[in-house]
Amino acid sequence: MATLYNKIREVALNNKMPEFEFYVIRYDINKRDIEMWNIFNNWLLAGSVFLNCKKYLRYKKDYTLENLREDIREDIMWQECSRVEYEISAGDPFPRDVSELKKVDAYWQALPNLNIITDMCIERTRKFLKEGKKENGFDV
Repeated sequence: MATLYNKIREVALNNKMPEFEFYVIRYDINKRDIEMWNIFNNWLLAGSVFLNCKKYLRYKKDYTLENLREDIREDIMWQECSRVEYEISAGDPFPRDVSELKKVDAYWQALPNLNIITDMCIERTRKFLKEGKKENGFDV
């Protein structure tokens, strides 16, 4: 029996899932610059969200929209919260002390948009599954 991690890995690495997009601001340490970054570039997050959306589309009576939204929130928190590579400092442009700056991570930026993210992921999953059955004759 495959673990959830192995299922996520299989769909992500074999491109058996739609492309999700939601951009946040982050600081790229290597470029030493601020950039717009798609939180779904993280294959563990994208794969988990895709499998949860598939579950929602197939079992709506047992797995409600609220369940899906909460699982997506937890997935984003699990992968994006309090990780230094997804954080920036924000605040007054001329702080007297750096302690006045607030640490902002990708999770904090995504949270107010959770309804939009959830709706987008459902629609892209629905379209992906429909196109996959028509064009390729397979069900992922």
